[in-house]
Formats: sequence, structure tokens, C-alpha cells
Amino acid sequence: MNKTKLFQALKLNLISAVIMIVVFAIILLVFYAIKGAIGEWPLEIWGIVTIFIVMIYSFVYQSLGRYGAKTDGTET
Repeated sequence: MNKTKLFQALKLNLISAVIMIVVFAIILLVFYAIKGAIGEWPLEIWGIVTIFIVMIYSFVYQSLGRYGAKTDGTET
């Protein structure tokens, strides 16, 4: 796997990742306000955390696939 291809792929998705992190932070602030109002965490917070992790993984995986990275270590 060519490291420059990897860095190009990750750099292109950096903006998307930053946007996701900002949105996730806003969602966390909303849930923290809800927690302050009712005194406990809503159960949905764990679903949002899981979705966020899956989104990050899918962005990285798509970027690797787009630039010819294979999971078996060969290049296209």
C-alpha cells in the first residue's frame, strides 16, 4: 500500500470528518442539556455514539477502497 495514497485519501475525508465531529458535538450538547433538565442520560445517546463510530469507519474504509487499498495488502 502506497502511504501517499493513504494520506491523500484521509486528507480528502478530513473535512467530512471535521463536519461530523462538529455535528456530533452539537448533538452531545443537546443531550447534555436534556440530562441537566431530567437528571439522567437518555438511552438514545448510545445509539448516536454507535452511529458516529460506524460513520467514521465507513469514511475511512471508502477512502481506502477508492485509492486502491485492499484488505489483503495488495494494490490495484
